Amino acid sequence: MTTYDLTDGQLDATRDKIAKLNARAVKRGWNGRLTLEAGDRKRVTEKTPMGFEVRYWVTPVEITGEPPKYNGWTFLARVDLDAEVGITVSAAPGVEVGPELRAYARGQCDHCHIDRKRNSTYLVRNDAGETLEVGSTCLKDFLGWDTSPVFLSTDDVTESFGPRVIDRFDTETVLAAAWAVIKAYGFHRSDSYELSTKSQVLDLLSDNKRRNELVKDALPYLADSYQQGREVRSFVLSDAFRGDSDYVWNLKRIAAVDDVTYKHIGYLVSAPQAWAREQERTLVRERESANVNNTPAGNLGDRITVNVEVKTIKYIDGPYGMSTLYTMTGDDNRLYKWFASKSALGEEAGRKATITGTIKKYDDYRGVFSTSLTRCKVVS
Repeated sequence: MTTYDLTDGQLDATRDKIAKLNARAVKRGWNGRLTLEAGDRKRVTEKTPMGFEVRYWVTPVEITGEPPKYNGWTFLARVDLDAEVGITVSAAPGVEVGPELRAYARGQCDHCHIDRKRNSTYLVRNDAGETLEVGSTCLKDFLGWDTSPVFLSTDDVTESFGPRVIDRFDTETVLAAAWAVIKAYGFHRSDSYELSTKSQVLDLLSDNKRRNELVKDALPYLADSYQQGREVRSFVLSDAFRGDSDYVWNLKRIAAVDDVTYKHIGYLVSAPQAWAREQERTLVRERESANVNNTPAGNLGDRITVNVEVKTIKYIDGPYGMSTLYTMTGDDNRLYKWFASKSALGEEAGRKATITGTIKKYDDYRGVFSTSLTRCKVVS
């Protein structure tokens, strides 16, 4: 008895296959029936060539019973049909090909009687001496159908992830991959002129080394990606993420389940951006209720030094590459922003530092003033 670990799609296809075989057996009066016994669904983990842990769900399955078939039939020979050579007969081991056996080889199926062009047919004989020529599909009626599970090919699913085919991914795996990809490349919608975040996430989830290479810049962010993905998921499922839009409605329901199909990955990979937007809105609300200093920090072009605390971090892909947008509060109660070409203030909110920068511009959002700095240096 063999146990197979099947994805949800493979399990559904295998159940359907066995049901059809058993129904065919009843209709034709064959011997043999098959039974499928499924165990408890479990999560398995694989590492991609890049070293990212991909988690997905499978169900252990046992298939028992005898393959349905007519009793007493034996395979004799294969008949090959060639437009130029004509009919040739290749006998099974222990079977002698002679004029009597060749007489049955006509390129037709005596079982289904469907008239069509065939490259090969097969000769079978029962215990009573009856000999038939049958097509490849009908041959299974006599010798027994394949009872192995349906292992989906890449043609059976919407997207190929490499040699293995997964039809459902663990929700936290997708969020972790999205976090790493967005940090490396920024967020791109599916209708963007850039390669979409969804496509990049699928490249990261693939066990194909060539596809992993396409998102190799995400490698430095994989170590804490699951932790960040769980934080994003908790936010989406919380009351802090709310609204009447279809987007909020759908994303909450997709994030609530253990795993997602390819169809829903596009929604899920946008969750880190929704989380980041809320962090900035929260900061604005905090500043509105605090003792905000909405006065200019100086004149445009002035070089200033200020003590700051990092509040939010966003990663934005622009025409000159990836930028890190730090939103900071100063000890002078002003709000500062810095588009850094690299993660100069690290990857964690809450870090305190002293920076020197040039005042580039001022922004006013809902009455909250912010000062954008450029050409900054971290003093301490």
